[in-house]
Amino acid sequence: IQNPDNIERIYNIQEFVKTGMGNPIIPGSSVKGAIRTVLLRHLLESADKSKINQILSEILNSDIKKEKAASRLGHEFFGSDPNYDFLRGLQVGDVEFKEQDMILVESKVLNLNNSNSFGWKKMGKQGSTSPDHKKATQIFCEALSEGATATGRLKIDDFLFENPACIKELGFSDKKELLAKLPERCNEFSRVFIDSEIEFFNNCNMNAMVQFYNEIKNEIP
Repeated sequence: IQNPDNIERIYNIQEFVKTGMGNPIIPGSSVKGAIRTVLLRHLLESADKSKINQILSEILNSDIKKEKAASRLGHEFFGSDPNYDFLRGLQVGDVEFKEQDMILVESKVLNLNNSNSFGWKKMGKQGSTSPDHKKATQIFCEALSEGATATGRLKIDDFLFENPACIKELGFSDKKELLAKLPERCNEFSRVFIDSEIEFFNNCNMNAMVQFYNEIKNEIP
């Protein structure tokens, strides 16, 4: 694995997901999960606001764990039963890269504090944050090198959306347009997400990160 930062004394590495042959992959399930987030945002924006407020109120007044707070909204828009989830009609394959596309990188966690300031995280039993990144815990990760490319596969299962029996039982026919316009939805979501990152790093006076995200944003069609 390439080591462009010349990292030494590595005791633990966060490994990339790989195939049995050692090639790094982005699992199709992860890609589909990201797509679900994109579609949920779109559906939330176009939904009846009073209905959304009612669902959010129910979530806030329940004892549901924060990690699963979004599941209630997911059930509302995608279906509580996986058999009736319209994303059944979207097939997403793994995205496989080459072994030489991996590099070893050092990363650190940047936390936003309650005072709207930021700090670099030192982990452990006496964890803390510091304005000095040199005091943060080093995390060594396998990552994809800049410029690495791979091909993935997305397929809409027309049978589930167009077969009369499926339409009657599943009721997916009105959802196909959402999937047909998926590239536009993903690009729209990416712009909004990147804008929020730019705002955050502007507040942190981290100009290099602002430039980084602006360059990515300019690549979006």
